[in-house]
Amino acid sequence: MGPSIITSHLCALAIYSNKELFKIFKEYCRKTSSVDIYMQFHHCIDLCIVNVGNLYLLITGKLSLFAEPAGKTRLFAICNFWVQSALKPFHNCLMETLKLFKSDGTFDQIGQFNRILLETKGLKTYCFDLSKATDRFPIRLQQVLLEVIVDAEYAKL
Repeated sequence: MGPSIITSHLCALAIYSNKELFKIFKEYCRKTSSVDIYMQFHHCIDLCIVNVGNLYLLITGKLSLFAEPAGKTRLFAICNFWVQSALKPFHNCLMETLKLFKSDGTFDQIGQFNRILLETKGLKTYCFDLSKATDRFPIRLQQVLLEVIVDAEYAKL
């Protein structure tokens, strides 16, 4: 959880004050049976007695920049505590699914390298660096892939 829990009440209010986002968050929790996350979220809203002023000034996420070697700057999105908490089981499910693929080296790159050496028996091989591929992965394509993994209604969330 870390430091993000300190401001989780503000994150909850930010989601709650954005009608469209709250509807999506609520539906996602319902669809994924994340009752515990939703109950904790609502409990946080109910107990929040801090005067936060204009709720529209609260942020639900942000874009950040990260300086990489060779003068590159990477742009990435950071969602808030509640969105991360709700998506964690889905993330875990995807990571477990990756383990089922013999050709995936996400969790054991050296083992994958050795497997390829053994299977190619010294033949010339090629590879692609896909480490930043998701940075350019169109949202519609992500949705289509999610429809295959889960269902169309869930993928739209």
